[in-house]
Amino acid sequence: MDGLDLQLSRALSAASTTRDVSIAAGSLALLPAVLRRTAPAARYVLVADDNTWAVAGAQAAQRMTSAGLAMAEPIVLTEKPEDYRFEFVCPLGKNEFGSCPRA
Repeated sequence: MDGLDLQLSRALSAASTTRDVSIAAGSLALLPAVLRRTAPAARYVLVADDNTWAVAGAQAAQRMTSAGLAMAEPIVLTEKPEDYRFEFVCPLGKNEFGSCPRA
């Protein structure tokens, strides 16, 4: 979480579930350490849509398993949500560019 810009830092502070953000090449390698630090658990489950799984899901699972984290079977969502309302996914409101800061 070091080096976050002010807007992202504020969004992270206000987030109800997100505890860490890493934006950099190779960030996926940090996943096991971030989970141990921010969300210690006896077992983890990866939940991703089909696009995210194709890009990084298998790599994330492999990193977690190699680091000794216990894993449940991943859940890969293939259907798109029926009721997608922007106001439900933008709790901090739109920024000056009309986009939603996400945490």
